[in-house]
Amino acid sequence: IYRGQADDRWGLVPGICRTGWLNRIVPYLPAHFRALECDDEDVSFDDKAKIEYGAVLGFIETADQSGIELPNYSTALRKKMIMNNTSINDAVFYPGLPNGWRSGDNYDELIALTQHYEIPTRFMDWSFSPSVAVYFAAWDALMKTPDPEPEEIVVWFFNVGKNSANLDSVDWKLVQVSRQGNPRLRKQEAVFTTAKTYDGLRYVRETTGFDYLVSTKMKETGKSLAENALGRIRLPFSEAHVLLDAISSSNVNGQTLYPGYEGVIRFMKEMAMI
Repeated sequence: IYRGQADDRWGLVPGICRTGWLNRIVPYLPAHFRALECDDEDVSFDDKAKIEYGAVLGFIETADQSGIELPNYSTALRKKMIMNNTSINDAVFYPGLPNGWRSGDNYDELIALTQHYEIPTRFMDWSFSPSVAVYFAAWDALMKTPDPEPEEIVVWFFNVGKNSANLDSVDWKLVQVSRQGNPRLRKQEAVFTTAKTYDGLRYVRETTGFDYLVSTKMKETGKSLAENALGRIRLPFSEAHVLLDAISSSNVNGQTLYPGYEGVIRFMKEMAMI
């Protein structure tokens, strides 16, 4: 699997563990979740779980009210997630689940959908396509230029087939969700990595991400990675527009990766840049 990033200085860090994540997620929280007083540095893992849940809840509640189809979203799940949750301390949040992370009930599909609309979650996007990863590395470099400007962009790769069992040693897992009802997942050949428990996120910070876990913490547990299992390919930041043009010529662009009008607008911006 492959992941493109606009700055080679960044680790492999899910949105909910990045600096500034709290400010980015607060606008999506239902009103009764916003009473949770905390900042980026002081949020407990329990509260991170609740805040993520609140953002997913806010997203699907608004989509449901608008009559927009949600993948694998049933009346029973709606009752469990919306009608029974009135307080951030409500006991129905995570009944019987390890370390508080909600899972099952098709919740992974809802996180994947929420994640693809730029709400920070514990999920980290990857793709089965290296071309898609190059596209996102180049696009983000040109449209969301990091400050200070990096020298290189990067495409990470992880050989899941040889190492998926070893992910358990650092409390992480690979997540593949149904692409039904989520055309972005299908077009982008998306797959995710995520922490299974709080411990899986405990060492994840801005500069010590998933790459640190699989290269360092996994070794501490006596596990070892297959040769060339995790690595990255660095590409010149100055050539991002050339890379975007080359990938677009191979039919990997905003128009093919994003459904509807959003894809049209992205493609128009790409043509202006290249």
